[in-house]
Amino acid sequence: MTHLLTIARREIEERAFVFVAAIAIALVAPAALLMPYGSFTDRRSVAVIVSFCLGLVFSLGLALVLGTTLIGRDLSEKRLSFYLARPVSPSSIWFGNLTAAFALLVLSFFIVNAFPLALGAAEFRLMSAVSRGSAVAYCLGVAVLIMLAAHVFSTWLRSHSPILVLDFVALIAALGIVSGALFPLMLAVALRPASQIVAVILLAVIVAAAGGGAWQLSRGRIDVRRNHRELSIFVWCVVFLAALGMFAYSRWVLAVTPKDLTEVTGIQRGNLAEVHGAGRGFFPHFMVNPATGAFAPGGKFVSAQDGDVSAVVAPSPSFENAKIAFWRAQFGNGGGVPSDWILTITRLAQSPQQIATLPLSGHVQALGISGDGSRAAVVVDGILTIYDTTSRHALASSRVGQVSAAIQMTFVAPDTVRAFVPDQGRRTLNVRDFNVGTRQWTNVAGPLALMSPYLYRVVGPLLVTRAPAQAEVRDLRNPSAVQTVPVDANSHIWFMRDGRQALSRSGAPAYFEIRRGGVRERLVNFGPDVESVRVAGEISDGRLVVTTYRRSKKYPSDNTTYLLDPRTGVLGHPMAHVSAAIDWPTSIGMSDPAVTHLALLNREGGEMDAVDLRTGAVRHVF
Repeated sequence: MTHLLTIARREIEERAFVFVAAIAIALVAPAALLMPYGSFTDRRSVAVIVSFCLGLVFSLGLALVLGTTLIGRDLSEKRLSFYLARPVSPSSIWFGNLTAAFALLVLSFFIVNAFPLALGAAEFRLMSAVSRGSAVAYCLGVAVLIMLAAHVFSTWLRSHSPILVLDFVALIAALGIVSGALFPLMLAVALRPASQIVAVILLAVIVAAAGGGAWQLSRGRIDVRRNHRELSIFVWCVVFLAALGMFAYSRWVLAVTPKDLTEVTGIQRGNLAEVHGAGRGFFPHFMVNPATGAFAPGGKFVSAQDGDVSAVVAPSPSFENAKIAFWRAQFGNGGGVPSDWILTITRLAQSPQQIATLPLSGHVQALGISGDGSRAAVVVDGILTIYDTTSRHALASSRVGQVSAAIQMTFVAPDTVRAFVPDQGRRTLNVRDFNVGTRQWTNVAGPLALMSPYLYRVVGPLLVTRAPAQAEVRDLRNPSAVQTVPVDANSHIWFMRDGRQALSRSGAPAYFEIRRGGVRERLVNFGPDVESVRVAGEISDGRLVVTTYRRSKKYPSDNTTYLLDPRTGVLGHPMAHVSAAIDWPTSIGMSDPAVTHLALLNREGGEMDAVDLRTGAVRHVF
């Protein structure tokens, strides 16, 4: 330790002129305070910003110079023999020089940035969201990294050794491994694991360069090429160990399953549930079959289902899409939207069975899938295209017209696609069929009044719509026959199989009505602390699956799910902290005989149960 400190002190004394240069640069920017222009606050802002920028450039330049002269120049000019001829260990020589360089770098940084760090709190808040403390940590971290990297590269270049070719190959291989670990995580918007990988790799580079200096001197002594070889061995062993470990960690993160989720939430999509939550450091999405537990990765952009077949659109694995996903997750929607996509169609029976994948290009706006997965309808940039998923060929295309986010596509026959196209400005809904063979559109119904472009529900051939003062049910096989039910804008309505309606109204205390023909048959109260009630499904014996929402001291929104008998008003089978995966929109609904299982989600416990709508039995899924 004595030798180390002696060497460090000698190096600092020899390079004391660095402090003089730092002081001189630190005095340049405050001279802006003397300019006879603007207010004092304006001049101070200019001085702070200029001073910080000059200080940053000076610090990074100093780091580069210190790194290239740590021992590289002495080694190439054979001056290290002065130390090695004395009873001083190579480790003391290396770490003495490294300690001196680090002290010079840190002290110079604080000298040259004394003015902006002391007075520039407001300017830092204007320049970025990074605080002064974080800015100091980031800048010093980058400077140290540059200094150590400069030492490694200067040692390699000064040796003029053919091993440099192997170093270049190793660098490309290491970058490839790290990229293979990072890009899939960025596409999955798994930013926390990705940032952890970056931190570990940077730490590994620092350890490799800092430890490699001591290793090269202890093995290579004053032989330049041997120093190069030993430094390369140490650096690449550490870097590849970290890179391979992070690659394995990346694959472990991406192997997340619904069983790993916490804070689980989701919505019902026919017989499938779209489930998402926190798992292994990010928020993955899944399409899950509650009847069997089979699952497939979901998509945050567009997805659809029919029966046990799911279709999910996700960005294609490319560097550009990874960059866009990272930017959108960090800074919002300013990074653009991916233009290249992959459509994955999967049958979720007892186990996932992938049916097909299709590449797509453009702005994907809507998606529909046939029950057997043989046809896919995709709206891209306002154009509907029907695909044969077996041959992956487009069968027909046609322009849809004005497209909103609330558009839906369903197959009513293998060669007929039904489009539900809301007009957001006029608040109307048009239903049209497109025939693949004739390539012609046929008007089915509409324009139909909507309270909101999203407030309609399709259940087989039936269509439920919400107008401002009523809900309407029509059979699209005979659209002129309409059932109209008065309902106010703040109420939720569910149409039961036997023709009755279940209405609930938000606001504590929430209540529940069973009506037939506009006449109340039963009123169910849920207590003064319950703020809203939603119906999620109907069991074959007539009982309703309902979820209540209330506020509590422990949970911001505490849910309880019941099996409600509308004939007696009895709330049976209470499931605390469980919410049913209600289809969307939640304010209107209709019992669907094609739906056999309904997902029940325990958000805090990260668990999923399923209720069999044929028997009312509840079983654990994960």
